[in-house]
Amino acid sequence: MLVFFLYQWPNHCWGSLGINWDLTLTLGERLFAAQAAWQRGLFWETFTLAAWAIWKVRNAKLFDNAAPTLSAWRAYLRADLELLAFRSTKETFKFKLHQILQCFFS
Repeated sequence: MLVFFLYQWPNHCWGSLGINWDLTLTLGERLFAAQAAWQRGLFWETFTLAAWAIWKVRNAKLFDNAAPTLSAWRAYLRADLELLAFRSTKETFKFKLHQILQCFFS
């Protein structure tokens, strides 16, 4: 879990989404505090895909010697959010995902 919260680079990723972690809280409390501060809906979906994108950038660093960049992370996150929106059958869910994409990727 350290890779997601304690290092400087992932904190830039979270900060670009407007998520700032209170490291004095337990992991569960930290997640629920971030959810309470999130104003856009679909927090858990966005959090999960953002963490997955951090993991993919980390793996690219470890296995391909690729430098971790915010733009690489954003590309992974955007692609995964778009795929989730494409696969969704609920129009309200799709609408909220498109709002998140517009907010962070326009």
